[in-house]
Amino acid sequence: MEIDKKYFWWSFGSGLLLYVASFLGWSNPILNYLLFAGAGGLIIYLLAQDFSWAIPLLIFESILGSQGRLLFLNLDGFVFSLRYLLFILVIIFFIIHFIKNPTIIYNLSSLRSHFGGVGKFKIYNLQNSFWLLGLIFIGWGILNATLAGTPLKDIFFDANAYGFWLLWPIFYLYYNSKNYQQKTSGSIFTIAIAAIFVQTFATYLLFITQIVSEIQPFFYVWARDVRLAEMTKIGEYGVRIFWQSHIWAVMSLGLIGILLWLKKINYYYWAALFLGLAMLSTILSFSRSFLLALGVSLIITLILSRFIFVPKHEWKQLTKTFSASLAVCLLLLIGTMYLARQHFITLDDLGESRWSNLTSEQASASRVEELKPLWQQILAAPILGSGFGYKLTYQSFDPRQNQKPYTTFSFEWGYLDMWLKMGLGFLLALFGFVYATFKKYRQMYYEAILPDYGFLLLTFALTFLLLTHLTTPYLNHPLGLIILFWLASYRPSYSNE
Repeated sequence: MEIDKKYFWWSFGSGLLLYVASFLGWSNPILNYLLFAGAGGLIIYLLAQDFSWAIPLLIFESILGSQGRLLFLNLDGFVFSLRYLLFILVIIFFIIHFIKNPTIIYNLSSLRSHFGGVGKFKIYNLQNSFWLLGLIFIGWGILNATLAGTPLKDIFFDANAYGFWLLWPIFYLYYNSKNYQQKTSGSIFTIAIAAIFVQTFATYLLFITQIVSEIQPFFYVWARDVRLAEMTKIGEYGVRIFWQSHIWAVMSLGLIGILLWLKKINYYYWAALFLGLAMLSTILSFSRSFLLALGVSLIITLILSRFIFVPKHEWKQLTKTFSASLAVCLLLLIGTMYLARQHFITLDDLGESRWSNLTSEQASASRVEELKPLWQQILAAPILGSGFGYKLTYQSFDPRQNQKPYTTFSFEWGYLDMWLKMGLGFLLALFGFVYATFKKYRQMYYEAILPDYGFLLLTFALTFLLLTHLTTPYLNHPLGLIILFWLASYRPSYSNE
């Protein structure tokens, strides 16, 4: 696997510039308008020049942006973010591009066998059918809520993220573009600085050292206001650094680890360092959902590897890869803590309380309290759901909610949230879409289009996303939907010519 250096460094520089622009815009309201307009103008320019930039831009922003407010305008209480602007512009340019090229769906001859077509591009395949079914139930969730008299504001804020469900045709139609594949490769590896180094390690250093302590309050308030990250104290000296876009970092830990294990990546030692940073990033997130999903997904991948690929000698490589990355992780974790605080890491600093009291710890207890009323309302309307914006009240132990009864339409149990809002039909559509995606992987594998290790990588990534959504909602969020569509539309770079 080759890493495109040009796109990597472009992504590296662009990521840093976007963070700097976000901080400057947050600091100065007038400058914020200018930067927002400049970012919008750049997006328009790129999409007008070459529409194949659309998906790399979506991926790039999701890796960097967490909740998507790096740049935003406050319009009479409504936050219009750069993510909203990007989504709208991608849809507009897609429509313009389609109008100018109405025969595009008949000319994609490179998308043949693994989409079920013979020489011609086929619209009505299993993936698209389940996607359309999901779109119908999203529409039903909005209509059902409207008929029930749910305030339009609640419906919008609950359902708006599902607008990203509309992006699937763009992923599906344009993934065969060679320009797109090259650009996407570069954008994916912004994980190296966005979700791992800058987002996690640099933030960790900032909060455990006193060298730049005067910056900490500004950084903390900026990260909070743009909904970028959560920084909380763990133990006496530890710090939790959690970004919603951490999902890319944790997923990359498995992806890069598998590639190193199977010796399918160049720059081995740089990649081993990268893997150590990814491991450290995962630890510092202190996310039980991530760690559980990562562990189960890797176990499934290891079991699967015994049936399709890995000879015995590769298990030595697995031990070597894991040991090297663990050594890098521990060296960084213990070394930086000791240099900064003259203190060795303890279990308390590693969030022992979050693991030893799973049922009584604040976040876990809130989820448990949420489960009963959520399930009761699902049973009240199991087939058609209760509509978007439907609110439930439960006892919250989250200090951000003042540890009191809390009324909301946002729930941590991802699949149950979908079931409550859109009924059983949307779950069937989602799992049908996932099934069709796995079926596509298998077909590409049997036809030798997808190599053994590629099958393992895609299976791991998709399994990880599905498991994460159990207790942390990502598939009803742009972050999760973009990952899902990226994985579902993936095909190796090859030519039919």
